[in-house]
Amino acid sequence: MRRHVHSGDEPEDEVAARYRNRGGGSLLFRPVGISMLVAVTKLFEDQGLGLDSILKKLATVPLDLNEQPWAGLLWDPANQRMIVPQENQRAALRLLFHGLGGDLARLSSNRDTLKEELSGILGRAPAEITLPNFGRIR
Repeated sequence: MRRHVHSGDEPEDEVAARYRNRGGGSLLFRPVGISMLVAVTKLFEDQGLGLDSILKKLATVPLDLNEQPWAGLLWDPANQRMIVPQENQRAALRLLFHGLGGDLARLSSNRDTLKEELSGILGRAPAEITLPNFGRIR
């Protein structure tokens, strides 16, 4: 069986390069982003929400890693690389879930705990942390 190896000049490589690049690119083109979106989808499905409703709300989430809320949490703009510690990934998942209207108690957390967690990761006072409000799922 012959295996096709991408040379880097394939059309799909050009697409990936547009969304995964030195400027961060899209959350959708990073493994942590896909994992987070799948986990949040599952959390909302477990609450009985339909996939169509969940996907409409997920479409409101900012995907540019170089912008808030991902810059400094999942993306290091200065060094142009992903920030991969588990604590960052857990905080990002909670942030996403909460931003879509999820009950943080389902993740053994609350708003104040999330702000404290983000405060430590981002090196800012909890009072300076604003939790985003994406397209809230009801």
